[in-house]
Order: sequence, then structure tokens, then C-alpha cells
Amino acid sequence: MRDRDKFIGRSDSGQSLPPRRIKPRGNGISYNLFWGILLFSLYWNFHFLLLHLTNQGGLHSSTMSNFQIPHHILQHEFAKREFMNGPSGGGAAAAMEQPPPVARNLTKDLEEMVDFASPELMLKTAWQGLLKARGKKTPYRIITNVVPRKRVKRKDFGADDFSLSTHATVGRLDRLLEEYRRWDGPVSAAVYISSEADIDILLSFIHDKGRILKDIAIHVLMEDLSFNSNQYPNNILRNLAMSQLETDFFVALDVDFVTSAGAYGQLRNLLDVYPNLFDVLRNKTLLVLPAFESSRYEVTTKNATGHEIVTQQVKTLEAPLDKKDMIQKVRAGIVEPFHLKQFPPGHGPTRFPIWFDNRTGPLYPITYHRKFEPYVLAYRHGLPRYWTGFRGYFFNKYSWFVEVNAMGYNFAVLRDFFVFHVGLSGGSTKIPAWKSREWQKFLRYKDLIHGNREMPVFQG
Repeated sequence: MRDRDKFIGRSDSGQSLPPRRIKPRGNGISYNLFWGILLFSLYWNFHFLLLHLTNQGGLHSSTMSNFQIPHHILQHEFAKREFMNGPSGGGAAAAMEQPPPVARNLTKDLEEMVDFASPELMLKTAWQGLLKARGKKTPYRIITNVVPRKRVKRKDFGADDFSLSTHATVGRLDRLLEEYRRWDGPVSAAVYISSEADIDILLSFIHDKGRILKDIAIHVLMEDLSFNSNQYPNNILRNLAMSQLETDFFVALDVDFVTSAGAYGQLRNLLDVYPNLFDVLRNKTLLVLPAFESSRYEVTTKNATGHEIVTQQVKTLEAPLDKKDMIQKVRAGIVEPFHLKQFPPGHGPTRFPIWFDNRTGPLYPITYHRKFEPYVLAYRHGLPRYWTGFRGYFFNKYSWFVEVNAMGYNFAVLRDFFVFHVGLSGGSTKIPAWKSREWQKFLRYKDLIHGNREMPVFQG
């Protein structure tokens, strides 16, 4: 039989033989490896296609629960811009000392942002990713629009409008709700989560109050405290809330403060009557909302050993509804300007006597003084971000006003508006050494980027 006949399957007699499988040379390992790689590639191509459809809305959220979906990373320059320590300074900023590792990780490594439909899926997936990355990546996760804002209060709502920017822990969600009710307008709120129990508290709040939260957008900062201290990252949260504003104009507030009742609508009415105030805000002027608090009195209590302890308590008091109500309560001695006795530079430059006198136009100018840290209405474009190296008490808000003053901003007071502090005041009076060092670092940055603008001392 010829070699060709062997190849095509013929016998010596010329009859056709059954087809014969031709095996590859060698032991077959390369052959099997080829098919294994091909099948593996097809599987992962299908898997990533499925994830892409999920993230683009191609799958309903009920279908998503059948899969264990990993969080994806959005690595883009926006995160760097929105959470950097101060404004971009090009080569000069790069030459500055870097912020501490916690702040640097937030800007350098970028945040992992989860973009799924269900709040529970968003939060718990992000938390698991945070734990898995412990010690390897940034100890933060940023999740925007865990609760998206659903309602438009005005037909002409748009960028040329007002929002409230605020932040809170899950332990103060009740105050966030009260703050929202008093403001009665759009809110961008950043909420801090540092444990799985915090997630459950926030989810319960969303479930119970979801029908009320029509004008609030809730964004979450998660942090693994095994990496960091337990000091509250107020400035990182302020940056997060500001970065997600839907409007050009906003009131920057802490969750322990409320506005006068219906302040959002009152501001809209004021700007309808005085539209030139929009230009005032755009031309680098911050409008101050004077801050007040309940008057304090001493209460003597006894501890378990019988020793007497004098504590500072705050009277239970409903926040004044409007300016008339505020003036009546101040005259009655149950309300006073915020921390004016304990720390005059903090709010003294507001010039409260002029506010009480009520003889100016809708606003009156004031001069910035060192250590002034008011609550303001501002135009968000061009403003710096808060310095993220400060956590907890001391320097966190004050440093921001030092920078805006160095940038040439002016200050004026809104005559008919105010904010009111609810709850107890507290905190340490001793500045830790690391914060003093951080303060010097901030000042060097500020002087290099903006120059050393004079900061007069408040004399009272």
C-alpha cells in the first residue's frame, strides 16, 4: 500500500476504510493547553461583558443580586481635583511638603467608587472591598448618590440656585433630618461610616425616612479605622459634599446647626428682589449667616462616689423660627451669639450689634480678622477645597477661611438670616502637637500659592 493510500484511508485492495482520527505528534499536552486557554478566555470575556451590561443598566437590579459583583475603580482626574489639599498649584504646589499619609492616599491612590442601584448593595460591597484591601490600598471608599436627590422644588431649578452642603456621622442622622426640614430645599450631605454597624444604621434611616428625603442627596465616606485614628474627618466630608453640589450657590453648614425656617425659599425671594446679589457672590464675596446658640448655665451633679461635678449644660430650646423670634429670645437672655464669650475672634467680626439694629440694606460689609470662621453663602466656582490634613477639633474650618482671605475674598453679612447651634458643645482645649505641625505645613502652602496677605487681629 502506498503512503498516500494510508493517509486517505484505503486498504491494499483499494476499499475505503472508516475515517481515522489523526492524533498530533507528541504527548498531547500542548493540544489540551490550547483548548484550556481558549475556554478560559471565552469565560472571562462573557463575565466582563455581563459586568459591563450591569453597570450600564443593561440588567435590572433584581438580577444583580444573583451575582457576586466586585466593585470597580473609576480612575480619573476628577477625583484628584475634588479632593486635593487646596487648589491646583502646578509646579509650585508639587514642591510643597505632602500631606500626611491618610490625606495623600485619598488624593494619590484615588477613591474606589461603587456605582450600583441598591443602597444596601453599594454600601456592603464597598465595605467588603475595604476590608479585603486592608493594608494594601487607601483606607477610604467614596460612594456618591447612595440616596440621589429626587425632587425639583422649582420649575426653574438649575445651576443658578441654592443648595445646603453639610456632613454628619450616622449617630446624627436625626439632626440631618431636622436641618433639612428647616432649610426646606436641596441638600448635599456627606455621611461618615466607620463600621458595618454604621451601614445598618444608615440603611435603616433610608428605609424609614426615604419618603421624606426627596431633596437630599446622600454621599458616603467609608474609612477603615484599623488604618487610621478615630478622629472625625470633617474636612474630607466637607469636600465630598461640595463636590456633589448640583447648584452654583450653596450654604456651607455643619449638622449641629439649623437655618431659620424655610431659609431656602427666603433666599430665593431675596435674590428675586435683589438679583445683583448673584454678581456680588460671583465677584469673590462670601455672605455670612450670623451664628447663635442657647445660653448656658451650670448644673451641679454627683457621681457614684458622691463627689460633686459641675458640668456645662444647654437648655432645651426650640430653634428660633425667624429673625424676630431670634431677637426676642436674645433679649430674654436665653439665646446669645455663638461662642462670643468663650472665643470672640471666631464670630465677633460678624458685628452682631449692626445685625440687631436692623437698619442696613439686605447685607452689610465686614472685615476679615484672624481666627474668623463663620457659616457662609458662597459661589462654589473658584473656591479652594478644605485642607484634609486636619481632622477633629482645631483648624479644620478656620484654615479654609485663612485661604479664601489670602485669595482676595471679601465678606458681608446677610441682615435677615442666621444659623442656630443645636445640642451640646464640647471637645478638647489642648492642641495636639501633630496638628500644630500640620498647621505650619498649611501656612507654608498658603503663603507659597497665595502670598502672605495681612490677617488683622480681632479686638472686640
